[in-house]
Amino acid sequence: MGTENVNATAGLWPIWLVVAMFGSALTLASFVKLIHSMFLSRSPSNLREIREVSSLQIVPMVVLAGLCIIFGIFYKLPLNQFIDPALELDSVSGLSMWSSGLATIMILIGIGLGLLIWLIGRFSQQIRIVPTWNCGEIQDNDKLIVPGTHFYKTVSSMNVLKQLYSGQEKGYFDAYDQGGRTGLFLTGMLRWMHSGVLPVYLTWVTLGLLIVLFVVCGIW
Repeated sequence: MGTENVNATAGLWPIWLVVAMFGSALTLASFVKLIHSMFLSRSPSNLREIREVSSLQIVPMVVLAGLCIIFGIFYKLPLNQFIDPALELDSVSGLSMWSSGLATIMILIGIGLGLLIWLIGRFSQQIRIVPTWNCGEIQDNDKLIVPGTHFYKTVSSMNVLKQLYSGQEKGYFDAYDQGGRTGLFLTGMLRWMHSGVLPVYLTWVTLGLLIVLFVVCGIW
């Protein structure tokens, strides 16, 4: 039973590939913005007094991060305990596996190289922080902040995607916004219909009665 389900879904691999690529692109865009905001951007002047959250708020983040690391390295634990029983699979031999040990080693090597580069830059010379200078004038800090979204502005300016991004900025694909506009339109129609004039109300009552007779009673 479970093997048949796996074989049936395996034939839809082009769909899963497109979905995975789209999700990876969105994830990259979000992390580029995050990395820029954390390491490459300037802090706004009105946020300099903000301090870190309390330890009680840090604990949930640490727990989630620890689960991500544990489930990433020991991936068979969630597979055997949760995913296999849900899919009614006896084993995961038919699924694609990745070498978590090798991936973990490569990640640790990357972290080590990053720390080494940081230490070399940190102790090789003294870092002097000075105000930003531009043509002899000291610019305001807030005017020099570049949003992280500018990293992928090239994508939104492509001919194929430009119209989609423009429609998204106008709220064409926002179900909440479109629902609100539809509700306001219907409200305006009801306000126009309920004008407070007695002959208009009698007209709507008569039309409603004719519709009921025609649709419900079949009289005409």
